[in-house]
Amino acid sequence: MSYAWRRPNPSGAEGIGSWKEIQTLLSWIGVAFNVYLGVFTTPLCDGLSNMQKLMIFVSVEHAIFALKLIIERAMGNKKLAQQRIEEHHDLVLDRILTQQDSEFKQVKITSAANAEVLESPFK
Repeated sequence: MSYAWRRPNPSGAEGIGSWKEIQTLLSWIGVAFNVYLGVFTTPLCDGLSNMQKLMIFVSVEHAIFALKLIIERAMGNKKLAQQRIEEHHDLVLDRILTQQDSEFKQVKITSAANAEVLESPFK
């Protein structure tokens, strides 16, 4: 029983994987649902006919979809800082795993906040 019910071995992942697409889909559905709630269930549009509410719903939904698409395209997949961190990690990992450098070079890094000098074996 202890073998069959033990914890699984942990395995690392690069990112959130397929959950990213699911999260993106849910955000698009959330836009449509929130516009629906705003148009059909609030007292703002009580005096309007169903056809007028539908027209308002479609136009506002499309406008927010367009805004969301513009923002997503402007943001990009990764921030520049994240790309630099990943490149640095790849470089250091390659050095460690291939053992190209038997001795790591000591590089002094100055912290701008409190002007301390630190030793880093990874640069």
